[in-house]
Amino acid sequence: MGKLFDRALSAYSYADIDRRLKARFFLVLCIVILAAILVLTFLAGIIQHLNVGYLVNSVIVTLLLSTACLLVVLRLLVRGYFLLAAHLLIVIIMTAVWIVMVVDPGEPVARLDSFVYIISLLGLLPLVIHRRKSVIALYGLINLVFLFGFVYFFRPQLAIPDYAVMDFLTDNALAVIVSCFVAASVFAINNAAIKRAKAEVEERKRAEEERRKLEARLYQAEKMEAIGQLVGKLAHDFNNMLSVVIGNTELIRMQQDIDENGREQLQTIQYVATRSSDLIRQLLAFARKQTVIPKIIDINQAISDMLPMLHQLVGANISLKWLPGETPGHILIDPSQMDQVLTNLLVNARDAVGDTGTITIETRRLLLDQRYDIGQGESLSGAYLLLAVSDTGCGMDKETQSQVFEPFFSTKKGQGTGLGLATVYGIVRQHSGFIRVYSEPGQGTTFKIYFPEVEGQTVEEGVKHPASSLIPGGTETVLMVEDDPAILKFGVTVLEQLGYNVLAADSPEKALALARSGGHAIDLLLTDVVMPEMSGHELAGCIRETIPTVRCLYISGYTANAISNGDLIENHICFLAKPFSIRELAEKVREALS
Repeated sequence: MGKLFDRALSAYSYADIDRRLKARFFLVLCIVILAAILVLTFLAGIIQHLNVGYLVNSVIVTLLLSTACLLVVLRLLVRGYFLLAAHLLIVIIMTAVWIVMVVDPGEPVARLDSFVYIISLLGLLPLVIHRRKSVIALYGLINLVFLFGFVYFFRPQLAIPDYAVMDFLTDNALAVIVSCFVAASVFAINNAAIKRAKAEVEERKRAEEERRKLEARLYQAEKMEAIGQLVGKLAHDFNNMLSVVIGNTELIRMQQDIDENGREQLQTIQYVATRSSDLIRQLLAFARKQTVIPKIIDINQAISDMLPMLHQLVGANISLKWLPGETPGHILIDPSQMDQVLTNLLVNARDAVGDTGTITIETRRLLLDQRYDIGQGESLSGAYLLLAVSDTGCGMDKETQSQVFEPFFSTKKGQGTGLGLATVYGIVRQHSGFIRVYSEPGQGTTFKIYFPEVEGQTVEEGVKHPASSLIPGGTETVLMVEDDPAILKFGVTVLEQLGYNVLAADSPEKALALARSGGHAIDLLLTDVVMPEMSGHELAGCIRETIPTVRCLYISGYTANAISNGDLIENHICFLAKPFSIRELAEKVREALS
């Protein structure tokens, strides 16, 4: 039975459960009345068969007309016209009552007594419609008009004195009015209860939506953390191997007895190894595990400095517009990673635009007094700098947007690595920022990045001198600690060729033994960060107890939690990321010693 009702009321949405329940009530009422009419028609047929009189024919006609009207009501109700069907049903019932009042051969006074009870019950029906209190008053007024008309029409037949007519009308009218007031009171109570119920339902919906958003954010955070741990472990081992490949390739290329073909092959090996290193760096950036040295920069100035390179990147057929914010703003970010963000966003926009189109870079300062909704259940407050990159390209659908920041996801059909936007996402989040994408198929795409604004002076970059062909060297004593034998051998070879006196240790324990022996004046500790027995940072602290003046240079492909980015800035720690070239190692060693 329930399924039949649900099918009959399919025009009413579950979102408007109030109206659906009312429609169900009227549907049941119509069915009950139809059943009653069938019974009455059957009884009327039996009475007519007994030749009781002319009245039975009029009753049957009335019942048949009522049935036709009820079928119309049912049709309207099923098609979704609730208000029209409800009002029509009430009018039909009231009309039927008045017809019975008029054609009933009994005493008018007895009929009026019955009328008062019936009208009192009918006064409750408008409650179900539940739209306006004026509906109850309207039906009450109509019944009062009919009451006075009935008394006026049947006045000669009323078996009461003339002086009692007004009392009679007053009593019956008062009964109708009281029933309307009762209905109005019930209406108010019912309305308040429904409003409270709706408020509770809405509150539960909001709570459920908030819980769903929190679960989605927690799942994303856990997924990112898992990816970060995996990438970190891979990066440490992979960068160690790449360091050996790149370093030894450079050592071989420095030899004089290699023909041109051999040099080209070595150059190819070095190029592939460098490309592999870039991929690992992008993965670390996505997982927010990359070692960075943030600086306060003027975002408008940083973008302006990159414009010539960005124009070359997008090509001559694509128009690149630069709309800087009126007021300058400063953000805290590693300058090299700012370059990565812009480059990857511009490459993505260029590929989406195709042959011709427009790419727009815009910055704007946002001062948010209240929490500003940026989507996905997150909001901002305070001072932020907005960096927006828009294009007039092909756009993206919702499904693509939900995956666009995932690593290795690409729509370029084998032409991309799928790490560009993932890298942007990781860099932005690592610098406490937020990124959102807005797009429609065929309508272009806009990436909006929100960076926290910081106060302070921008860090002026030192004057960059042309790179010298000579690799700097020295004569100081360097203690190199590295648990990977291949990297240790490579480092010792390079440093000895540069003139340094090198002490090698493949574990922190051996390094401490060399430092405490007192036979060597160690000027520089060159150590890996992540090692089995203790971290490089802990090792430096132990050696400084014996040699307080020793300088330190840390090397690692992945620092994990051994050295934070804050330590690199606040304590002026020298750090060299693996893999590195011979020149990078030589220059960093010289920088640490000086």
